[in-house]
Amino acid sequence: MDKQQKLEYQNKIEAYLTKEHIYDLLEELLKQLTVKQPEDPISFLIEKLSAPQSKFPTIQVKKYLSLVHQDSK
Repeated sequence: MDKQQKLEYQNKIEAYLTKEHIYDLLEELLKQLTVKQPEDPISFLIEKLSAPQSKFPTIQVKKYLSLVHQDSK
């Protein structure tokens, strides 16, 4: 993979992570993890990731706003 291909790949990954609000999700999970400091952090994370997305209202609002913004273009 040459430098140009690598840069294009990195940009594609960055766009995906931003579009799908993965950074927001990880930030929220890390906040909950550090605040609650569960005995079993892996099980805690699995439980949070298995829960309905409504457990992450901040992320849902951001996702909704980004969709509204896209529709207004």
